[in-house]
Amino acid sequence: MDVGIASPNDVVEERDAVLGVFPRWNEVNDTAFLHPIMWESAAVPALGDHPQHLLNQVIIERSDLLVAILWSKLGTPTPTARSGTVEEIREFIKVKGPRRVMLYFCTRDLPYS
Repeated sequence: MDVGIASPNDVVEERDAVLGVFPRWNEVNDTAFLHPIMWESAAVPALGDHPQHLLNQVIIERSDLLVAILWSKLGTPTPTARSGTVEEIREFIKVKGPRRVMLYFCTRDLPYS
């Protein structure tokens, strides 16, 4: 089962922690192998559309579930959404439904800037 990971760049530690869950899950569960799909592994050079829209095609089409991690930022705006993360969540829900989306919110103190 492919699991899309959506998040802005302020949750690097949390993304790394999520990636650590997959090998542990796969080690003890042989009925469902989980494979993370992230922009870092899904992005390939391509032309013809906005980069976020190209990523959506890969991540959303391949993913059975979407895990979104948020904290203090939404991310970089795209032509059709307030951020790439918001766009990924919205498009995933449109194609696969809201019951396959899991939202997680970081509870660390917010940064002072």
